[in-house]
Amino acid sequence: MTALRLEHLGKRFGGVEAVADLCLSAASGRITGLIGPNGAGKTTVVNIVTGILAPSSGRVLMGERDITGLKPHKIACAGAARTFQNVRLLRDATVLDNVIVGFHRHMETSLFANFVGLPSVWRERADFIRRAHAILERFGLSDLAKTRAGALSYGHQRRVEIMRALAMAPEFLLLDEPVAGMNDVEAERLGAIVRELADGGIGILLIEHNMRFVMGLCDTIYVLDSGRLIASGSPEEIGSNPAVIAAYLGE
Repeated sequence: MTALRLEHLGKRFGGVEAVADLCLSAASGRITGLIGPNGAGKTTVVNIVTGILAPSSGRVLMGERDITGLKPHKIACAGAARTFQNVRLLRDATVLDNVIVGFHRHMETSLFANFVGLPSVWRERADFIRRAHAILERFGLSDLAKTRAGALSYGHQRRVEIMRALAMAPEFLLLDEPVAGMNDVEAERLGAIVRELADGGIGILLIEHNMRFVMGLCDTIYVLDSGRLIASGSPEEIGSNPAVIAAYLGE
């Protein structure tokens, strides 16, 4: 099943064409890479998919649902979650509370119930805490639950951001440079978790400059250069494609 489909997607900023006629399919339970040189338009694509930017042309579909131009919270409710190229955490809140924030789309208690502190609110809060601790344990960060997020290393902050996205229980996860700032050991551990998520049925779109990480993890890779798709295929096909080599290394 195709979790995400981009049909002739385009985005212009004035006279600059940041993304042009992009067609892409990413399946559930698979890791799809989106790579390219700096300025290729990769993050613009993620921003369009998640509703931060509206496309100039084309459509974005999740399953059979057209989510083109919906507000970010509507797209989140449709089952898409993301991380950011630049880490965005509640720096003064604990790691645990940052992960709990990700459960917001699962809240069932009303604003009134939260205002007066009804027992249902405390039960729901306790459930979110339990589930957040389970995610922390999965990522090997249980001992940092009460640590202020802003005090963590850059690599750990990236992992917290991924945990927060995972708390949303997404059907599709967009990871924008998830291993930036990580050493090889940290990247390998995170790669194992990402593969586990995909094996569990989540569709993943991975944007990353660490080519070893991409080539070792992705099932299919799309390559952008100056907003245009120049190649797509398996890691082996992409690694030997002359157009891709030229885009990264120059003619």
